[in-house]
Formats: sequence, structure tokens, C-alpha cells
Amino acid sequence: MPFVLLLGLMIGAYALYQFFLSADNAQKKAFFTTSGFIGCCLVVLFLGVMGHLPPIMDLLLLIVFSMAWPSFKRKMNRNVGPDKDHKTQAAPSKDMSRKEAFEILNLGEDASKQDIKDAYKRLMQKVHPDNQGSDWMAAKLNQARDLLLG
Repeated sequence: MPFVLLLGLMIGAYALYQFFLSADNAQKKAFFTTSGFIGCCLVVLFLGVMGHLPPIMDLLLLIVFSMAWPSFKRKMNRNVGPDKDHKTQAAPSKDMSRKEAFEILNLGEDASKQDIKDAYKRLMQKVHPDNQGSDWMAAKLNQARDLLLG
């Protein structure tokens, strides 16, 4: 059993090492902040279970952590990725002309529906939020595609 535990720790350490080789500073900051928050929660939980915290303190800490968690998650989501402010940019306007939509997709006004679909797919692969792209630009692409394809 100790061998399995040691092997698990070694695999975890190697995975952490690989993460730090490829992570940027914002991801490292998010990792340490999240780890610290979870570590504090575990310490408080352990002290509470072992009876070293008065019951009223347990309740107060539970309330404080439950109130702090949503704002903590918002802060972590806002600070990950190369473009920190992409979540706070203004949403694309509802009024977009057909000419503007063709410009966003980098197409001429004589483009076919298939050309529009291909351009949308190509551009979305570059700016998708899952690929560290911008939510704002992805929304603009969606809006342009929807306008042109009806």
C-alpha cells in the first residue's frame, strides 16, 4: 500500500511539473489562489471535525465561505487567459448591417452560403473562448453568421 501511495504522489508531482512548464503567469496565479483557498477550507474542516473549533465558529466560517465562493469564482474566471479584460468588454451591438457582417467574416457581398459557413468555421476556430479567444469576438462572429444565413 505505501508503494501505491508513493507512486501516486510521484505521478501527481510529475503532472504538476508539466503544468508549470506550460502555464502562463495568470494560470499559475489561479492555481495557487485556488489551492490556498481549498487548503484553508480543509484546515478549517479538519479542526471542526476534531472538535477544536467551537460550534458557533463552525457555523460562522461556513457562512463566510459560502458567501465568498461566488465572488472568488468570478475573480478566478476573470483572471485566466491572455486577454484578462475579454469578459468585461461590451457585448456586441444588436444592430449590425449586412456590409458589417461581410467585413467581420472577411468576405465579399457576393459570397455564397457555403462561403459564409466556411469563413465562420475558420475564424471561430481562431477566436473561440475555449482556445483562449475572446467572448466578444466569438459573439460578433455568431451575430454576423446569423444575420447572413437568416
